[in-house]
Amino acid sequence: MGSVGVDLSPHNDNHNVNWFGVVGGLDRIAGHCHASPSHGNVAFMNEAYLSPEEEIIFQRSHRRRSLPGTSSRHRLQYDTNFLQIMPPKDRRLSYLSQKRRLSSPAKLPSPKKKCIRQSGSPVSKTVSPVLFHTKLHAFNTSQLVGVVDALVQCHPEVDQVVRKLITVPDLQTLCDKLACLKHNIYRSLPTVRFGSSRDASCYRRAKVHLSTFKKACLEEGKLLLLSQDWNLLILYVLSAWKYVHGLPDWDDASHNAIKKQCFQTLAAQCMVAIKRKPFDSSSLEDLRKRLQKAVQCSKEIEPCLRYVEKLSASKS
Repeated sequence: MGSVGVDLSPHNDNHNVNWFGVVGGLDRIAGHCHASPSHGNVAFMNEAYLSPEEEIIFQRSHRRRSLPGTSSRHRLQYDTNFLQIMPPKDRRLSYLSQKRRLSSPAKLPSPKKKCIRQSGSPVSKTVSPVLFHTKLHAFNTSQLVGVVDALVQCHPEVDQVVRKLITVPDLQTLCDKLACLKHNIYRSLPTVRFGSSRDASCYRRAKVHLSTFKKACLEEGKLLLLSQDWNLLILYVLSAWKYVHGLPDWDDASHNAIKKQCFQTLAAQCMVAIKRKPFDSSSLEDLRKRLQKAVQCSKEIEPCLRYVEKLSASKS
């Protein structure tokens, strides 16, 4: 664009200057610069005045490039002092996974601390003594018998006191144990079966439970025999006789050996108790009636019945 020289001096009388035309030309030049921005006049547009309408149009343009110094984005600044004041991680928790720490209800391990007195010396932990009856729970029957026997020998005056304190053994507990073992035998048998539930295959499944029942039944009778409590032994034999009778009868006769051994051993123990215990006429009659019912379950106890009948005949 060529330069236009105009003398604006008011003393210039040679030419009649149109002032409105000059001002309008300058406005058109300025409007042209605003309407068509280019890379060359970016600095000029940054300082030039924009109308509100032109500014809105300029901001809505998708191809607009951000002008230097006009970006609305601010760079995030981090406080470096925050990282310095953070406490270091506990190395004791490094071996624990995040899932375990979140799911575990247990408390986090804490360092062990020693209790220190005011003087500075560590305090020794005082252990309360264990009660005597608590220690007796760990002893077996033979150990308890030895303890009581040694106590009576060292202090003969407490013999009568101990005899009064010792009560009759609980026979119901022994019967409940036999009932539980018998239930385990029938529980081991199959509930649904096309053939017989007393064949060899079913016997093999119940053999372990049969052996357990036999051991418990005979051991309890043996302990009562050693205690020489003849009346309690007879009551135990008659009670256990019913549980032995309730054992299954197998198709193979050889598989009933355990049941037969229980009957024979109980009958032998009952015979020993009858021979050792003194009877009167009423007690003999009561025992005879109970033995007659036991014979209906098994004839192994029939010798005991004949012996009782012989005693009652001699007393009459």
